[in-house]
Amino acid sequence: MDNINFTKCRGSIVYVFYAVKDGQRSPFYVGESGRGIARIADYISAQFAAPTDYKVGRVAELLENAGYEIVVEIEYS
Repeated sequence: MDNINFTKCRGSIVYVFYAVKDGQRSPFYVGESGRGIARIADYISAQFAAPTDYKVGRVAELLENAGYEIVVEIEYS
């Protein structure tokens, strides 16, 4: 189980999506948001009406299907 600091969740963040396999960690998307970690949920839902959310979410899904683990590194600001 992972822990998330509630107060930090609501602030601004910078985040990097990585595809991880065989010890190799490759970044494939970098973003920033004033919505905190709620922004990550937009990529999970990957709504077609929001082109960036859809593209990032779909790439993450395809990479997972290819055996990669998708990891999001978050820096709170």
